[in-house]
This record gives sequence, structure tokens and C-alpha cells, in this order.
Amino acid sequence: MGDSLGTVRGRVGYAFDRTLIYATGGFAYGAETYRGVFQTAAAQPSFYGSSSHVETGYAAGGGIEFALPTDSVFNVFHSNAVTLKGEALYYDLGRRTVPLVAVGPGVGAYTARFRNEGVLGRFGLNYKFGS
Repeated sequence: MGDSLGTVRGRVGYAFDRTLIYATGGFAYGAETYRGVFQTAAAQPSFYGSSSHVETGYAAGGGIEFALPTDSVFNVFHSNAVTLKGEALYYDLGRRTVPLVAVGPGVGAYTARFRNEGVLGRFGLNYKFGS
């Protein structure tokens, strides 16, 4: 993961009692800087390349959200608007190839390939305004 990561997602789920089980998905974006270095045995950089981009892709995942009872220790507002949430989210911002050019003496070039994807796990305590 690079400099930033954001998503714009919707969610759909099934609610029963105080629990919501849901799937989520949508658009993902991130400002990324890719750097590649190929070094000699003497640990001196021989080839270097860098590239910065705003990447776009998708995100998909799922989770569970539970409305806390008003007398719960986690419900500091003692309100029906407080929920506890756990979520797993996979994101994929695609692939990028960066050329590595000779630094100092030397000729030739290499390429470095990057894949920008990952899984995030999140837990949260939410307050729903207007409930």
C-alpha cells in the first residue's frame, strides 16, 4: 500500500434482531509511488527507476455490524444509535511496470513489475446520527 487508499462503496445485507450481516463493494483509488533498485554485489545501486500515479480499481468484502444495547459498557452515549462493526475488505489497484535505468557507469536496463492489491481488516465503534 502506498501514500493513500480510499474507497467509494455500497453495501447490501440482511438484518435480524440487532445484527446486520453485509457484503460491500465498489470503487477504490490510491496515490502510489513505485521504486525499484537493482544492486550489485558491492551494494551500490546499478539500476534505478521510480514512478508515481493515482491508481484506480475495485474493492469487495463483507462484515457484520451489531447495534449495542443502551446499557453496554461500549455504548458511552447510552443510545440506540451505537454499533460495533468488523469488516474484511479486498482491494485491487492493478499492475504497473517501471523501467530501471543504469545509474553511474554501466549500460542497459531492466523492468520491475508491481502488483497493488491487499486485504484490510477493520473494527469500529460507530455512532449513527439522526437515528
